[in-house]
Amino acid sequence: MPLNGDDISYNGLYGVLPRQIISTDALERVEVFKGPNAFINGVTPTGSGIGGGVNLQPKRADDVPLRRFSTDISSDGRIGEHLDIGQRFGEDNRFGARVNLSQREGDTGIDDENQRSKLFAVGLDYRGDALRLSGDFVYQKQRINGGRNSVFLGTITQVPDAPSAGTNYAPSWSSTNLEDTLGMLRTGGQYADAANNLSLPAWNRFDLGARYTFAVDKREVTLGATVENVANQKYWESAQGGFLSQGDPRAAKLSASIDF
Repeated sequence: MPLNGDDISYNGLYGVLPRQIISTDALERVEVFKGPNAFINGVTPTGSGIGGGVNLQPKRADDVPLRRFSTDISSDGRIGEHLDIGQRFGEDNRFGARVNLSQREGDTGIDDENQRSKLFAVGLDYRGDALRLSGDFVYQKQRINGGRNSVFLGTITQVPDAPSAGTNYAPSWSSTNLEDTLGMLRTGGQYADAANNLSLPAWNRFDLGARYTFAVDKREVTLGATVENVANQKYWESAQGGFLSQGDPRAAKLSASIDF
């Protein structure tokens, strides 16, 4: 089944995402729901994705402060930089802020095509005993010069063979500019019903992690490995609109970071 861009939710809310492209640099994870779980965030606005749903979850500040810089380069010379900063404040770390900035620019693998993208995203949250608040602001801009277009089939009766993967059949003068700004504020308590009569039971999850730190040019580099929910415990993580969201099962993760 097809899934329209308007039917992808952002932190459980439809109608705030750009219709074409969203950078993943400010996302914690992409949630894919299927079957009855698809109704956790409600019926999609345009009715696509009947068999499931997709939700983009923004990043939040963790209890451990984060200062991370990443860079990448493609074989065609496209260079990217990404700065990710997170910090919690106040009593019991109740207030959190997460900032992401990124930029990528250069040639792509398609002949005579180059791209430039920028992102600025801020995520703020408050986690109290009976109240949860969160707010997000995202600005992104992308320019594509000589972007390869889709091929319109028209009235042909047979699909032609695909040309070389790097072939660009777009006019050399063509370009595309996309600029989006989005924001949202969300509030909710840890109750299972609208009347706040049913509270979620307390739960404890055990995570296991290991880190190895060494220096490169006097800068600290850290390699990490984590196993989340080691005991594969089953629990209700949160409630929304009368629906319960179950906690994630056991998962292993690898990471690398550099301090500056």
